[in-house]
Amino acid sequence: MHRLILALSLAGAMATAAPTVAAEKPPVATQPAAAQSVTAKPDARLAERLQSVDWRPVWARDARGRPVVALNLTLGRDLRARFRNGAYELIGVCNTVSGAYRVEGGRLLRDRRLDTVETTAGCQRDMAAERAFFAQPLLDTRISIDRDWKRRVWTLHAVADDGSRMELVEATALKTAPGR
Repeated sequence: MHRLILALSLAGAMATAAPTVAAEKPPVATQPAAAQSVTAKPDARLAERLQSVDWRPVWARDARGRPVVALNLTLGRDLRARFRNGAYELIGVCNTVSGAYRVEGGRLLRDRRLDTVETTAGCQRDMAAERAFFAQPLLDTRISIDRDWKRRVWTLHAVADDGSRMELVEATALKTAPGR
């Protein structure tokens, strides 16, 4: 008899405790759609802004915080980065690097579904700037894009895990070098 009373009281206690635990947090499927896609919206906006213009580097710092002189505003003006429909293209003075990318969790990630392709034509002009641009991390970085109201341009900030960073602005804001 004692076992029966103990079993019934234990079952009653479990039945009253279960709804309390379940009521604390609804399963993901019953949460509003806005709560389910919190990270999707910022990434979609970031990807849209990234694709809206071509980008030119204006400055960069290596992992030790030292300026990358070849990528200052005047030397880097012929260099561009373009992002369209999941494909990127880094355009140098003579060469290009291209491949696939995706924006995920506020990061610009190299998408391994396509191989990276790099041309290697030789040329005499501004090769140091081109080499520095191709070597500076732009993919696999945390990115943010904001409006620089002082310069009246969109600015792309890329920060790599090692601390190196690069800032690019919309290409229309900078003049191209003569003969280009």
